[in-house]
Amino acid sequence: MAYARRKIEVNKTRQIAEITTFATLYAVLTWVFAPISYQVFQFRIAECLKSIVVKRRHLMWAFVVGNALSNIFSPFIGPWELLWMPFINVLGAGSAWLIGHRFPCTKGMALGGAVYAVWVAFGVSFMLYMLFNVPLLLTFVYLLIPEVILIVGFSPAMNQVNERIFKRVG
Repeated sequence: MAYARRKIEVNKTRQIAEITTFATLYAVLTWVFAPISYQVFQFRIAECLKSIVVKRRHLMWAFVVGNALSNIFSPFIGPWELLWMPFINVLGAGSAWLIGHRFPCTKGMALGGAVYAVWVAFGVSFMLYMLFNVPLLLTFVYLLIPEVILIVGFSPAMNQVNERIFKRVG
């Protein structure tokens, strides 16, 4: 009984460490590439990390926290960036896991990543529509393209990252 409890505690500690690492990596990548991370037609390099939630569901919280941290320096800072977009990440990551984990390896990560990309593109385009009255559908399409390129396009790389993490810590 004590062994099982100890194993659960170690696993939770590892998950918290992974969440912290990915949240920090997401925020730092967004800040480093700030000129292209915060515009209406953004290309947020940190998005390439997101498909890993398909294989590591607990990392959904990394992208919620990482998104909130990265948006501290957004020119649109306020409730939309600090509450709405983290909420969209909960929906996106949860949907990505729910759909993607049913399929093997990279295929599932790409499919789940595509769902995540739709949520993010919707969330950002709706926010910009509410703040600046930009055309919702056109903005959605412009945002969906880089989201798919980054999240789905980097699925094979994130699958490799997941495999390395799994080999080392489980």
